[in-house]
Amino acid sequence: MITISLSTRTLGIEFTHNRGHLIEVVDRSKKLVETNGYTECEVVEIVGNHKRALSIGRASCSLHDQFNKEIGRRIALTRALKEAELEREDRKTVWTVYRGRKERP
Repeated sequence: MITISLSTRTLGIEFTHNRGHLIEVVDRSKKLVETNGYTECEVVEIVGNHKRALSIGRASCSLHDQFNKEIGRRIALTRALKEAELEREDRKTVWTVYRGRKERP
């Protein structure tokens, strides 16, 4: 989890990846589509030892796309932040922390 300290609260962002086999998901137009996998980003508010879900963003990988973890993360995070309805300055802070993170080897 990536932890982000904002002026009024602390957020966390977590990513999950599901790929490697055909999956049926409901896309943004509410249609059932077949995909080669997807990336989900969950934005949570952290209060003490508790997490409260604020939003989830998903990026689906087309059957014709090559899976790219970083592109999926950026799309999913963009959608999750939009759904969370954060202030512009808070979104900028989230992106600054996200871009400055250290990738796992």
